[in-house]
Amino acid sequence: MSSDDLGQFFGMFPPASFANGKCHLIGAFANVGMIETSDGLVLFDASHEKFGEKVFNEIRAISKKPVKHLVLSHGHFDHCFGFDPFIKEIEEKHWDPPEIIAHWNVPARFEKYRMLDKYHEWINAMQFSAVIFNPKSTVVSAKNAPKPTRLIRDGEPYSFSSGEFTFVLHPGWGETDDHLWMHVPEAKAIFAGDFFLSSFPNLGNPFKVQRYPKHWAIVLRQMMEKEPEFLIPGHGKLIAGTRAVQEALSITADALDFVHDGVVKRLNEGKWFETIYHEVLAEYPERFKKSPWLRPIYGCVEYAIHCTYRLYHGWYDSGNPTDLYPSRSEEVSREIVALLGDGGAEKLLSRAMALAEEGNFQLAMHLVDQLIYGLDQDDAKNNDVRERAIDLKIRVVRKRAVNEPSMISRNIYANYVKNLTSSLRNGKK
Repeated sequence: MSSDDLGQFFGMFPPASFANGKCHLIGAFANVGMIETSDGLVLFDASHEKFGEKVFNEIRAISKKPVKHLVLSHGHFDHCFGFDPFIKEIEEKHWDPPEIIAHWNVPARFEKYRMLDKYHEWINAMQFSAVIFNPKSTVVSAKNAPKPTRLIRDGEPYSFSSGEFTFVLHPGWGETDDHLWMHVPEAKAIFAGDFFLSSFPNLGNPFKVQRYPKHWAIVLRQMMEKEPEFLIPGHGKLIAGTRAVQEALSITADALDFVHDGVVKRLNEGKWFETIYHEVLAEYPERFKKSPWLRPIYGCVEYAIHCTYRLYHGWYDSGNPTDLYPSRSEEVSREIVALLGDGGAEKLLSRAMALAEEGNFQLAMHLVDQLIYGLDQDDAKNNDVRERAIDLKIRVVRKRAVNEPSMISRNIYANYVKNLTSSLRNGKK
């Protein structure tokens, strides 16, 4: 993945106007849609709090009208928490506050963020900090979460009018269970939120809770039925032209169905996760691999297999009863290393080095972990081997990350290296 791909995913491009200049896409960490009506502005999402001023300034360069409605596509921090500059403006100018519309489940998500604030700070630092944020800053806080004034339940679409436009909000599940997408018939536009990301869907994020592939595919096909001319994604540039929009929605829905149905088929055949994972990957079609709409910039098919399996299966996923009540990894590694005897640790390290030279970084990491966790750092006899094993692990992880297209995976690798290096400086495992 190039820096241009990442920049486009996170909105590093100028605003785009469409539908006779009445509708606008404002690029940010998560996109903001703006529709200028004769009554005022309708906003779809508010982006991340660190991008709030950018969004505010770019919108105010286009229109000075007050915001009458804010629609939150879903409760994720990068879509909701950037509205504070508008709140300040409303208070300063004594305007009426806008109606804030969200899915029924959004307030519960905000409450969960507050309950798990330190946890989310920790996992989001791993997911984003190495590339996007200053590691010393807080990635997200729910303290500025907007308070919805109207909540939409599943199965109950809601519509409202503003000026010459009609806005139809559809609830659905996909990346979250609190999502809305918006159809504006007069503009022939769909504002998709994270139902569409201009890349492989963020299905199965390794840090986050359950997501819903089959529901997601259904929503994308519902969007296709509207035959929109413009698609405003949650991330990425405006997609214009009915044919391009249909292609983007169709192949993404097909990919979601492929993963979902492939996992379900193998569950019904009595297969465990490892087998399912490798079989579905082996059958992943070339047309998906080559599609510009399914690039693994953020999510990827590997994550999606995990997600779908987890949707239908419990945590016991190997079929091996050893995994029911596992020993600590360090204990297992110590037993293995002890059995190797004199010179065995050196042989294991040599084999890991050979695998790394062959480019088999994944298997090399598995082997070198046995030495890192199995050798006692206070054992002078093996201390040199352990230090070289750690050095190899750092080099292998860095090499593994070079060609990794998923930003999330690259950040996981980068944070591991940072933490391992830090622990060495502090004399810890």
